[in-house]
Amino acid sequence: GSRPLGTDHWTTKAALRRLTELWGVPHVLAGTTPCNNNTGNNRDPTGGAGRLGFEGRDSKIFYDYVKVHDNVSAIASEDLQRRQDRQQQQEQRWGQEQREEQERQQR
Repeated sequence: GSRPLGTDHWTTKAALRRLTELWGVPHVLAGTTPCNNNTGNNRDPTGGAGRLGFEGRDSKIFYDYVKVHDNVSAIASEDLQRRQDRQQQQEQRWGQEQREEQERQQR
């Protein structure tokens, strides 16, 4: 059967990177999984949804959510490191410019 919200392509780091470049890294990531395979009302032994937990056909999307979470967390860490590196480089350039200006003034 088809899976809610499409297929694995939206869980990849590359796809999520493109989304974060458009909209930024999310501050909150919320999600849920279809409960068809987890509810106590599904005790159908004839091949219906059944109580298969996260291994059930409908509830496997939970693992996609975990992939999205892990990939977004990695992207956020990479973005933070890049911002810190850029800030450090700017501070070093500013410090160098200040030293050069002081040297010019002392001449």
